[in-house]
Amino acid sequence: MINLLLYFIITVILLSLSCCKNSKNDDHANTGSRKENKDFIREIPQDEKGDSFFYTIFKDASAKLKLQDIDNGFDSLMLRIWYPERVQQYMVQIANTSGKWEAELYIYEESYSETEADRIRNVQIRKLQPKSGWAQFTDELFTLGITTLPDMESIPNYPGIGADGNGYHVEVATIDKYRFYSHSEIIDLDIDEAQKMVKIMNLLNYEFEIEGNWF
Repeated sequence: MINLLLYFIITVILLSLSCCKNSKNDDHANTGSRKENKDFIREIPQDEKGDSFFYTIFKDASAKLKLQDIDNGFDSLMLRIWYPERVQQYMVQIANTSGKWEAELYIYEESYSETEADRIRNVQIRKLQPKSGWAQFTDELFTLGITTLPDMESIPNYPGIGADGNGYHVEVATIDKYRFYSHSEIIDLDIDEAQKMVKIMNLLNYEFEIEGNWF
């Protein structure tokens, strides 16, 4: 009887110590999670009213295309380059996951006369492979500043984009940062950042041989 009581007391003590340890581990984990969220950087342009017109448009398109949500980051790198045309809409998605590069082309039609559920239709998805190889292609892409170009609204004397959204819209997501920026589709602007964006579009067109109305 005494041995049984002693065994019971020891078991209770060990369980209590285990609970305390787990509680401390949870506290550390939660603290780490809060720190990670606090340090995450999100850059989304806003107008004087605090609205993000183009970001909202392509956020909605991403949801309808059932794309992965990258607003909270991506491991390791995700790029989305949106180019809406009057009939067809284009989006090139480039991802690096654990050192492996992949790319896809999305072509779809968008009609604002349809119901909300049917607005995006005739979706085509094609795997892409740069003809110069990933190393040379990505080196040129980063040299042109695909991840760092500023939004057009922050550049002096830069003309805006009409409400139809025709222009170039880029999403950049890494493990600790998300960016969205836009540029006009006018190809002869005498602005360094605009010319870099045009060169990026030309590079994508050359490497991936995108047909149709792309650029």
